[in-house]
Amino acid sequence: MNVSTPRRRFPMPLLVTILAVVLGGIAIVAFIYRDDISYTLRLLNAKFVADQFYGSYQGITKNIAYGSAPRAKLDIYQPTSEDSHPVLIFVHGGGWETGDKELYPPVAQKVLPENIVVVIPSYTLHPQANAFQQAEEIARMFAWTRENIAQYGGDPKRIVLGGHSAGAHLTGLVALDPTYLSALHHSPQEICGWYGIAGPYSIEAQLKYETNVKKNDAKLLFQVFGGQENFARGSPLTFVHTNTPPILLIHGDADETVPLSTSESLQNALRAQNAPSEFKIYAGAGHAGLLFDALAQEKPRLVQDLVAFAKNCAPVK
Repeated sequence: MNVSTPRRRFPMPLLVTILAVVLGGIAIVAFIYRDDISYTLRLLNAKFVADQFYGSYQGITKNIAYGSAPRAKLDIYQPTSEDSHPVLIFVHGGGWETGDKELYPPVAQKVLPENIVVVIPSYTLHPQANAFQQAEEIARMFAWTRENIAQYGGDPKRIVLGGHSAGAHLTGLVALDPTYLSALHHSPQEICGWYGIAGPYSIEAQLKYETNVKKNDAKLLFQVFGGQENFARGSPLTFVHTNTPPILLIHGDADETVPLSTSESLQNALRAQNAPSEFKIYAGAGHAGLLFDALAQEKPRLVQDLVAFAKNCAPVK
């Protein structure tokens, strides 16, 4: 007669302990990487909305080449009316190494009802390009827009240029350091206005924040700018002067990626030069959330501020 061996049961207290340890570990990892997880979720939601609008809106002209690089392409979103409209250029962020124009159709979706032409470019990312090469591409993109936007219902004398995070930084270089546009026989005086959303305008200050507060090695900054000796040349703060285009700075006071102080420093420098500028602080807004949360709202303050800035800029020569 065969006698079956009794099945050994896993001790319940041990099982509960293991489960608690696993869940606790997951909770700790989620807490440590909460900003990255939050950013990823917002990014996925924005991508879902973007794909829908990008595929259905009839007033988009896609993938226009403004330079020779493979990623030097832009999309133009036109309002339904055919009048000559103000133009808003939005340059994406992503730490100089990620991002794409096709993630940001929600920006156009929010702005288009205000009868503003929206231009959203891509640009070559690190490591294929450093920050200075990226700024050269953004300058070329602006020059192309200035020369061609009338064909798409835009007023070339009413172009506002700007972006979020790294996009704010790159457009800030183009708006404040005249060498980028002068190389293309253009001038920052052709920019009706520049806006910067949560941008790192002093790379030296960003380095100190990364190393002293965030406790990171900040290796990316050294790579993107080719060494600390280039930080001043790569900082919009370095090029503050009196005759800047009108400027709008926006920053959240809960930003843990780029500190609020970097926009405060730029605003103080602009005021010292009597440069035309306005600084808006969004209470409780973080870095990615300032943009992505706004795009999910019905009437976001961020969009209202950008629309007012674009509509109120005085035409340039």
